[in-house]
Amino acid sequence: MATRYVVDTNVLVYALDRREPEKRERAREVLRRVGGAGTAALPAQVLSEFGGACLRKLEPRPDPTTVRR
Repeated sequence: MATRYVVDTNVLVYALDRREPEKRERAREVLRRVGGAGTAALPAQVLSEFGGACLRKLEPRPDPTTVRR
């Protein structure tokens, strides 16, 4: 059985944060690895925190449709 990982809210936010290109690329690589392997879990709480953090903290603010995707 493959090891399962819970993705933290910060990883999702960093994947969209244009202000921190190095963290952005590292977060995207993590998501590609665990997503491609089917080993990632995204709890509802993490998804809710992600939406709120993106719409409050990221500059420029992403389109809400992008956040939902």
